[in-house]
Amino acid sequence: MTEALDVITYGEAMAMFVATEPGPLAQVAHYTKRAAGAELNVATGLARLGFKVGWMSRVGADSFGQFVRDVLAHEGIDARCVSTDTRFPTGFQLKSRNDDGSDPAVEYFRRGSAASKLSARDYQAGYVLGARHLHLSGVAPAISSSSRELAFKLAHEMRAAGRTISFDPNLRPTLWGSQAEMVGTLNELA
Repeated sequence: MTEALDVITYGEAMAMFVATEPGPLAQVAHYTKRAAGAELNVATGLARLGFKVGWMSRVGADSFGQFVRDVLAHEGIDARCVSTDTRFPTGFQLKSRNDDGSDPAVEYFRRGSAASKLSARDYQAGYVLGARHLHLSGVAPAISSSSRELAFKLAHEMRAAGRTISFDPNLRPTLWGSQAEMVGTLNELA
């Protein structure tokens, strides 16, 4: 029998390549590979604090997808609801190194990723309602309309079951069609 989860979350994890030297990304020769994703960062932090954490997502049947799965296993995050999508890849990003305190440049390669295909069909009541808390962010609902439907489904079902929910709007205007869409959707989700 599997132990009950304290917290579940869902979203997109990507491979992130962080420049090891400053300068424009086009001129950087060396990068360090890490896992990235707003919800995965929360899951990792909570798992390191000793909570039993589950994470729901999709990864591609590729080396980045295996990398994400390896990170989940290393961090002790339950990945029973992470599926492998053979049609779409795992997203990745490039991040510059800035030594002057300015914001780093980030380039995303996530459009059409496996995680962007998340939908309400990925909802598994036994898994989700087995947790006592749901953490949502504003990033996962921004990656696609189907992922947005999953966010609302998760919130509705957890609330109906009397579970607690935390919500980090984590505003990412570049992921939305418009500011009005972002504000309206995130206010409704909140």
